[in-house]
Amino acid sequence: MYFSNLPKIKYQFGTNSESNVHKLANIFNRRFVNEPIANYTFMDIYETPDQLANSIYQDSNLFYANLLLNNISSKNDLPIDQVRFETEANRYYSGYVFHILEEPDQQLVRGDIIVLKSDLDAGSCTDPDNLNCHISYAVIENWDPILKQIWCKVYKIGSSGASTESKLFANQNKFRIFKRDNFARIDLQGVQIKNEKAFDQAVTDKKYTFEAGVFTMKRVSSFSDSIDELYTTNNITLNPQALNIASSSNIEQIAPEYNSNLLNSQCSILDAYILSASREKDSSGTYYKIGTTVRINSKIVALTNGNESKREIAVLNRNAVGNVAESIQRSI
Repeated sequence: MYFSNLPKIKYQFGTNSESNVHKLANIFNRRFVNEPIANYTFMDIYETPDQLANSIYQDSNLFYANLLLNNISSKNDLPIDQVRFETEANRYYSGYVFHILEEPDQQLVRGDIIVLKSDLDAGSCTDPDNLNCHISYAVIENWDPILKQIWCKVYKIGSSGASTESKLFANQNKFRIFKRDNFARIDLQGVQIKNEKAFDQAVTDKKYTFEAGVFTMKRVSSFSDSIDELYTTNNITLNPQALNIASSSNIEQIAPEYNSNLLNSQCSILDAYILSASREKDSSGTYYKIGTTVRINSKIVALTNGNESKREIAVLNRNAVGNVAESIQRSI
C-alpha cells in the first residue's frame, strides 16, 4: 500500500508525555506525478479511486497513482453519486436564506442571533440566548455582503412568538440582530444600520418606515433556491451591482448605492431582483424587475455543477502506471 511505503516520523500528540509520541507515516513528504500527456487520458469517473484502479489495472492497491497525478489530496476533491450528493446537500445546506437592503454597521458573523421585532415587542424576553427565554430565534450561518444575503441554518421555534418556520422566515418580516461575545453573552444593544439615509426619502412609504436597528427580510427562500450568481444569456457573469439592464444595455455600468427613491431603471440588478420578490413598485409606480436577458444560478445548481466538474480527471494508461508506482517507491 502507498502509505506503508512512506518513511516514519515521530509525532507528538498533546502534552510532552512520552506516551503521546507515536511513529506515523510521513504524509508531509508527499509525492507528485509528472507524466507526459502521452501516458494518460482524460475520462469521467463514477467510481472510487480503488474501484477505478481495480477496473483499469486489476490492482486496487494502485489507487494512489491517479490521485497523485491529479494532485488530489482529499475525498472532497472527488465527485459523489447523485443520490449521495442530494442527501448531503439537503443535510448540510439546509435552512433559509434572505436578503436585506439595510447595511449593518458591523460585520455579521456565524453565531449572531436574529429575533423578530414583533416577538421582542411582545415583551416575553429580550435575551434570546437565555434558556429560560422561550422566544423563537435563528442563528446566522453565513453573511454575504456582496449579495446582501443572510443564511440561517439553525433556528429555534419557541413557545412564544413566531410559532412556525414560515412565520419566522417570511418576506417583509422585521427583525433585530444581536451579537455574542467570547463568553456567549448577548449584546442587547443590537446591530445598527449604517445606511440610514438610504431610507430617509421614503417616510411616506410604510414598507420603508425606518426604525433604528430594525432590518427587513427580503426574498426569503430555502438555501437550495437562493441566488448564487447572475449572468446573461451569452454566459457573461454579471456584477450584482451593475445597473439594472431591464432598461440599460451597458452591463458594465455600476448602479448607485441603494436608495429607496431609485427607479427600477436606476437601481442595481441585485436590488431589482430583491425587490421584485414581493412585487414592490418604485416611486413612479413601476414594478421592480430584472431584464429578460438576465439569468440566475441558484446555490444548488452551482453545487451540482461543482460536483460534476470533478468527474473529469487524468487517468494513467495501463502501460504507464507500473513505472509510476516503481518510481514512487524508489524515491521514498
